[in-house]
Amino acid sequence: MAAPRRAPNSTAYRRMTASDSAGSSSLISPRSWPSASTAAVAGTGGETETAKLSLGGVDRLNQEVARYQHDSEVLELLLATLQGAEQAAKERYMAPVLKRVTPYLHMLFPGAAIDCDEQFQITGIVRERQLTESFSGLSVGTQEQIAVLTRLAFADMLLERGQPATIILDDALVYSDPDRMERMFDLLTEAAKRTQILILTCRGELFTRLGGNRLRIRAG
Repeated sequence: MAAPRRAPNSTAYRRMTASDSAGSSSLISPRSWPSASTAAVAGTGGETETAKLSLGGVDRLNQEVARYQHDSEVLELLLATLQGAEQAAKERYMAPVLKRVTPYLHMLFPGAAIDCDEQFQITGIVRERQLTESFSGLSVGTQEQIAVLTRLAFADMLLERGQPATIILDDALVYSDPDRMERMFDLLTEAAKRTQILILTCRGELFTRLGGNRLRIRAG
């Protein structure tokens, strides 16, 4: 026969139930949660630290930008200085050439002058009344004649500096009209008194009036 179940002691049961109930309540009691003010303070502290770090990074970037701007300004100043010095040197070098080419030029174009760029390229011719014509707009014959006169001017400058040079003209003046050709021959004859001039041409009879020694190149 099974033993009859004993009824729990009512007093002990009530104590145990009360204890369990109190323990359960203590686990979920809102009193253990952090207050809203405490959470806000914690959050504010973290954001402040992040803000400080961000401001420090911005300051470093601003310093780098300022340094790069300073370096850029220094380089721009250096470039401008070098370009100015280069232009001044070219002008000093071109001035004697332009001075020597002017008399030659006036024999073909009275009162004219030539313009050159920083690369010593002839860009135009200034006629009387200060009217400038583009060099590329001149006739091929005129361009050719001015190019020959410029070579004569360079040869004169080098001769004065004790560095004589031979002028070589390869089939030059092929587009010149008879009147200009005669005047160019006069200029070449005068220049040949000071400088050796070598003319390469397949039209030897045309340059007979210049005199000089004629050399023939034969095949084989």
